[in-house]
Amino acid sequence: MSNARYLAKLKAYYAFWATYVRDAKSPIKQMRVLTITRSEERKHNLRKIADQISPEAKGLFWFICEKAYVGNPQQVLRTHGRPLRMTPVNISTHDKAVSRQFGLASARHPTSTTQLH
Repeated sequence: MSNARYLAKLKAYYAFWATYVRDAKSPIKQMRVLTITRSEERKHNLRKIADQISPEAKGLFWFICEKAYVGNPQQVLRTHGRPLRMTPVNISTHDKAVSRQFGLASARHPTSTTQLH
């Protein structure tokens, strides 16, 4: 994926978060976007792209290199040394339509989510 396409996706995730999650217009209380890369260099480059979005988005975008969790997949969902608890969230038809509006889902790839605690 090109850097321009990746930036456009992050902007869409940020717009969705700012409109529906932050402002409590959705059953989703928290949201994180996890990007898994194949190399540390790519991880750092994508993080720099994410830094262009907004200071408000600082905790929204997470990055990890797959080498960091090979053989230890639970490492992906650790923050500050503690595992995150995850709960599936039902997304209504309206929320799916909103996700499509922001370019976060398509008819072939419906939106699914997990709420982090």
